[in-house]
Amino acid sequence: MSNFLQRSPLMLLGMLLFQFAVVCVAIVITLENALLAERFFSVDLWKRVVELSGGRFQQLPTGPTAVASLPGACLLAAVWTLGPPLLAAGWGRFRSAESTADHFESAAVVGAKFSVPLAVLCLAWMMSWGLDYVAINWPFAVAVALAGSFHGVIALPGPRRDELAQPKKATIWPVWGAILLSMAIWTAMNWGLWYSLRLPHGDSAMYEEHLWNFLHGKGFRSYLDQGLFLGEHIQVVHVLLIPVYSFFPSHLTLELCESLALASTAWPAYRISRRHLGRDAAKWIAWATLLYFPMHYLDIAIDLKTFRPIAFGIPAVMWGIDCLERKRWGWMAVCFAIALSAKEDYAIILAPLGGWIIVNAWWNRQSEKPVGRRREMLIGAALAVFATVYLAVVVKWAIPWFRGGETVHYARYFEEFGETPVEILTNMVRRPGTLVGKLLTPVSIALGLQLVVPVSAWRSWSRLLIAAPLFVLLCLNELQQNMPGHIRPAHHFHAPLIPVILWAACFPGGGRQSEEENGQHALAASKYCFSLALGTCLIFSLSPLGIGFWDPGSAMSWNRLYVPDERAEQFAKIPPLIPESARVASTDFVHPRFTHYDRSYDYSDYPRKVSDYLPKVPDDTDYIVLDFAHPYSAVRRPEDVRELNESPEKWEVVPIETQGLFLVLKRIPPQQAEDSGDR
Repeated sequence: MSNFLQRSPLMLLGMLLFQFAVVCVAIVITLENALLAERFFSVDLWKRVVELSGGRFQQLPTGPTAVASLPGACLLAAVWTLGPPLLAAGWGRFRSAESTADHFESAAVVGAKFSVPLAVLCLAWMMSWGLDYVAINWPFAVAVALAGSFHGVIALPGPRRDELAQPKKATIWPVWGAILLSMAIWTAMNWGLWYSLRLPHGDSAMYEEHLWNFLHGKGFRSYLDQGLFLGEHIQVVHVLLIPVYSFFPSHLTLELCESLALASTAWPAYRISRRHLGRDAAKWIAWATLLYFPMHYLDIAIDLKTFRPIAFGIPAVMWGIDCLERKRWGWMAVCFAIALSAKEDYAIILAPLGGWIIVNAWWNRQSEKPVGRRREMLIGAALAVFATVYLAVVVKWAIPWFRGGETVHYARYFEEFGETPVEILTNMVRRPGTLVGKLLTPVSIALGLQLVVPVSAWRSWSRLLIAAPLFVLLCLNELQQNMPGHIRPAHHFHAPLIPVILWAACFPGGGRQSEEENGQHALAASKYCFSLALGTCLIFSLSPLGIGFWDPGSAMSWNRLYVPDERAEQFAKIPPLIPESARVASTDFVHPRFTHYDRSYDYSDYPRKVSDYLPKVPDDTDYIVLDFAHPYSAVRRPEDVRELNESPEKWEVVPIETQGLFLVLKRIPPQQAEDSGDR
């Protein structure tokens, strides 16, 4: 490519001008449209960026409108366009035996190529073509363009001249250092949510209540559940944490374990990619795994839900795949069993994985001994059959048995196709038009791109096909399709897809004539993967690498979520007033602090079995703790409290000053309540 450009300097100039024009237009469009700007910034930061770039706001009858500065946009576009090639050229001068011009040209070409998706969306926006698709995918196209800038810098400079003849020292510390750093960051974020009272009990801290109640003879459940938790999911993997939890019985222990599990996914990814790409390339794949933002949403999901047992299935499947490639069938079975214990959803990828094993064994029959090939095909068939039967038994019989015969609760996520799993599957087959229509929505396309592109997983399409059945269900899931706010895989439903996608990313794709060319191509492909992971992480991640983490006006900024405020300080006065032998009903975000009490009930309007499915607290409740300031509170003042309005003779207000942020009620003993009523 560089030789071609050296003979055609006009081509190089054309590519630079193309990228400059695309970036400049994209900056103007983004800054002048609140719909697009809010996908990157809070309103306050958007206004600051407009003003700092020389733009202004003017008042129109429809409201304030931003007017971007063309000189400011041109300056930003010039820095974006020329910065990476100049950095690559300067870096290459000291690190590589190649010429400075080669690095400049190559980085310019990469930047132009990665700007093509953004150019297409710019054109579509200006022509008003498919604006829904454009608006949803706009931040993703910007992320890809950013990735091109990173790739232009990191992918090109080779070893320094005096290093060419030196033997390489193999070390795993760059990988383990990144794993430990990621674990520390994710743990700190989760603990920050806990200490700042931002961590919900439902779908998060309730799993710690499972372990506490299980160890204290109350059953494997929280009091949110309509019975035993197995009536919700066959999800018991967190029981494996009991040896650690017994010594440190706290929800913080579970958060640490989950962060470690997610971060450790990079190690089997490293082992697998080292086998196929080489040691140097594997390092970049491992780093890309840690930057893969869909996995970040398993650490902190929608509504700030943190601990989810389904996350433990990700490293389990990755280790199982590593064992599969090494033909360690026993250990593979153990890993996949752990994954199934993380949630029954993993059966939806293990069944097609079994089919893949069969096809792969047949495809490579010339290089396999007949006995080994037959064994591999039998193992694949056994996995496919077992996973299918397991899923059918769990969904059709096991979960309904624990629910008193009711169908699984998540059937309602697909209610457009029916009310029961059998009815849903039947209607999917009978109504292919509706099915295809769901797969081609802007949300479905955006989700597909956001899952696959950040680690360039398309290079191994046969492995990606393993994920197809579950991805179809993800696209049909009405919770995911109707998710408020920006479209991204912020729920937990995509968790089983992650190990399959990461596995596909461990392959360079294509073939080269020589071993040296294969090695160079593998290294380039892995850096390409890393660049995409980094670019998308900047736009979409909640971690310190994401824009939103540092945006002071964002609801996801560090100072709003992870630093205890007055609300947390005032709440600290409450637990000492309530004996641990009490039965406490509390609102969601303070509920996690009462899971070690005799009973810990949910205070909400949601019908619970422990409340006879009525809008009340259980009859044996001793205390009620109300958080007036949490984000979803339906009760904001004492006058709105149900118990004080409907049965004031049964409850008394505990005198404690919390600046109006909390209210604590104590049940009046029955005899005292009767005496009060007589008077």
